[in-house]
Amino acid sequence: MPDSQPKFSAASWAFRLLTDKPDRTLLIVQGKKVSASALSEEVSLLRGALNQSGLGADHIVAVSCERSITSVAAILACFCEGSIPFLVDPRQEHELLSKLLDAVRIHGLYCGTSLDASGFKARLPYLKWVGESDAQSASKRSAGPESNTDGGFVLHTSGTCGLPRAIQHAGSAIAWQTSALNNALRLKPAMELWYTGTLASPSVFALGLCATLSTGGILVLDEPQSQLTSISRQAENPRILLMSQSSDRSEWNAEHLLAIKTKVTSVMCTDGPLSESFAITVTQATDAPVWNGLSLTEAAGFIAINPVPGVWPADSAGRPISGAEVCIIGSEGKSVGYDHYGKLYYKNAPVPVKTVSLTFQSKSEPASSWVATGDWAKLDENDYLFITGCDKSSFYRAGFLVNAVAIEQSLRSIPNVADVIVFAAPHDEVENEVSAAIIPKNGTIDFALAIQSLSPNIPKYQLPERVSTIDAIPRTPSGKVKRFGYVIPPRTAAQIAKDQPAPEQTSTPVHEANTSNQE
Repeated sequence: MPDSQPKFSAASWAFRLLTDKPDRTLLIVQGKKVSASALSEEVSLLRGALNQSGLGADHIVAVSCERSITSVAAILACFCEGSIPFLVDPRQEHELLSKLLDAVRIHGLYCGTSLDASGFKARLPYLKWVGESDAQSASKRSAGPESNTDGGFVLHTSGTCGLPRAIQHAGSAIAWQTSALNNALRLKPAMELWYTGTLASPSVFALGLCATLSTGGILVLDEPQSQLTSISRQAENPRILLMSQSSDRSEWNAEHLLAIKTKVTSVMCTDGPLSESFAITVTQATDAPVWNGLSLTEAAGFIAINPVPGVWPADSAGRPISGAEVCIIGSEGKSVGYDHYGKLYYKNAPVPVKTVSLTFQSKSEPASSWVATGDWAKLDENDYLFITGCDKSSFYRAGFLVNAVAIEQSLRSIPNVADVIVFAAPHDEVENEVSAAIIPKNGTIDFALAIQSLSPNIPKYQLPERVSTIDAIPRTPSGKVKRFGYVIPPRTAAQIAKDQPAPEQTSTPVHEANTSNQE
């Protein structure tokens, strides 16, 4: 981030939001307006509970992201106490969510009404605080912010390769991102922001929350499916509809959009590859700016948060956002032209501070110089960015780090291999087994011969133990290969033979052989 930008403090921002204009409407819940002073009461109760539990600067508190005033209050309470809210989707499978929370080593948990706290208490015995909506502390805290640190969110994402991850976005990164969003959608004071689907899309909700309230707008926590259609056509305030959906075939479709055509002033479309026909429908329904953001917590998506006034390539992550510069570096270490693949670099935009997944951990710091995202990409002549893969995918087998990309590159050199994906298959004894799904050029492939061809090129512990064929390799919305959620392939014949015990040898044949030799 450029040095001229002032340092952002999430704690100070949240405290000013609650205290500068006590009568200002911040939320609409079940059709009722909630003022800053009323929300401050909720925040004060949760701040008291956090403070009594010893939670403060740099402690991470998981917050169930749902349609309630207390969920928003928990986020702001974390900011004011200097803690870092980790927004989680309560619909997530709880066993997987527990593993991710354990990997992050959260210090507190707000369950709200959607999560059962008992299961998490058992799995995470080191928790300092578990807050539930019906068991708040009676103590209050109305003092100023406890910390002047940068702050920020921890966001739950499907990750670069479809693997659940947590990414910490610094407060300065959130401020930079929401400023761009304000400019893209021309947000105005007193406007209302409505969400389709669920608030549990954490990256979308985090940006919407900060962008809306920072601009003087109102966050509406009612479900637009049932509430927005009954509102008068005469808009008291400008209304923005945020569509959080995985595709244009989701529940909030073109029919719903056209039904509210005169009730919204602009539409935000996020988190999915939208078809050309649906993009046209969106613009016709609102005659307003449309914003498409893919993989908002990923570096590649972060620099391409993209206002789209019309139609864009469906498989593109969008154009680089204003202020961010991108560059594609080829295999020779030089910048390449349009439509040539290479490694993606960017500068003059913040990056996540810390990344934690179920298989690996890495850290990065904000920088104004060129930064590698770890993605492979290309730019077309209209400056649309296309993400084709990622070179930062790894997992552990029996304590050894396995480089999936290196194995894939070796397999692609085999004549009958059109494409391949290497991923981890969970195993009780070695943590993960190396698995490969191959797209053969001629319909079939000799697995044993393929694995044998790899032996001189990669370490023995990285040789695939399970192999199968596949028709197509699934990708994330921004075009990256998914490495999570595959059916585990069967073991190869060589692996089965290796795991079988050697046949028992008796002394008789050995003795006879020796006798024969002596004669």
